[in-house]
Amino acid sequence: MVSIIIATHGKLAEGLLDSLELITGMKDNIRTLSLERSMDVTEYGRILSDTVKEMDDLSGVIVFTDLFLASPYNQAVLGYRNIGKDDKYYVVSGVNLPMLIEAVNLRAMGKDISEIVAEAVENGKEGIHNFMGEYGQSLSVS
Repeated sequence: MVSIIIATHGKLAEGLLDSLELITGMKDNIRTLSLERSMDVTEYGRILSDTVKEMDDLSGVIVFTDLFLASPYNQAVLGYRNIGKDDKYYVVSGVNLPMLIEAVNLRAMGKDISEIVAEAVENGKEGIHNFMGEYGQSLSVS
């Protein structure tokens, strides 16, 4: 089974996992890793690499991060060399709940890791909407 790590600043990862479990009930092979204020970034990277190695059952690992080119993302990318995962290791930034729901649903269907990543990213993008921009004027409440 493809493993999922949600790596973010602060407690965002735990909140996303909590919401994901509420909606899907799924939590197998999913871990969170939060970069706290007091943590050394290099130590965070080591913990992230160790977590990837521990969780990998040869199906692959997806690390979802909050921000592109920020510390969790950078450490996941830097850890790639230590992990040696070639095509079974993905780092995806901009994590959101629709993206995670899609990933766990596709994983439950037995989809390949590359397909999970592609469809999860697309679903994450499709879940972003601007009410005013798409639907015109706001509705007034009487």
